[in-house]
Amino acid sequence: MQVSQLTSAGIEKEKSLKQIYKLMPMDLLRVEIGEEPEFPKEVRVAADGTVSLPHIRKVAVGGKTLYETEKIITDLYLDGYYIDPQVQIQIIEYAERKVQVLGQVNKPGNVLIPPEENLTLTKAISGAEGLNLRADSHAVQIRRLNTDGKIEVVKVDFMSILKKPDSEDIYLKNGDTIFVPESIF
Repeated sequence: MQVSQLTSAGIEKEKSLKQIYKLMPMDLLRVEIGEEPEFPKEVRVAADGTVSLPHIRKVAVGGKTLYETEKIITDLYLDGYYIDPQVQIQIIEYAERKVQVLGQVNKPGNVLIPPEENLTLTKAISGAEGLNLRADSHAVQIRRLNTDGKIEVVKVDFMSILKKPDSEDIYLKNGDTIFVPESIF
């Protein structure tokens, strides 16, 4: 009985990943279409967010979920190529996503964002082995490139996130820089 529960939990996780994770450049995909001789095919998402497939050429998949991508590719192949294409896509290799943690932490540098989950400020600082003794935990800065190409800086009282159980942690995005300044005594 436990085996079937584990299996259904695994299936649910796979379904949710297909509906949540958004494809990005450098993801490596395995595309299968039933018994078609050109498939399975491994393709990497290009810098412009596209993949090239037989007959349909370039397909824009960047920023789309696996579920959306399967539907798009199915619709394109239905349009004159295959009668009932059974499209399945898997991610073989995720593109590296990371944030930089700098300043008064024990191990400054890059912290990878796991592909299946989001990264919070707390987890990123933990990934940098925590704050050092000189850190000003009340003035942590998050620098992010916004959609119009400008750098946005948000100041966060990190200590309040740690001390107050009802406070909400901050979700980070690929490319964010976290800077922990030195405390002025």
